[in-house]
Amino acid sequence: MVPPPPMPADTGSAVLEIQTVLRRDIERLRIDMLRQFVSFRGEMGQRWEGEVGRLRRENELLRGEVESLKKEAGKRNERSGWKLG
Repeated sequence: MVPPPPMPADTGSAVLEIQTVLRRDIERLRIDMLRQFVSFRGEMGQRWEGEVGRLRRENELLRGEVESLKKEAGKRNERSGWKLG
């Protein structure tokens, strides 16, 4: 196998410069992707916290309604003479 001919010095430095620029661009893209991920994760966390809070409030309202209905049913049963166990 014949070895490739040697590259001229200016071609070699151009290749080195291109590699350096590409590495810098790749690192910049990695950092940008990391920022986007952290931002997305933060936004999703806020949404879920809001959703959990909303569900907790709804749960408390429903518990109040259930207690109210139980009291109402108890009063009706007392008036009718029925006792539920």
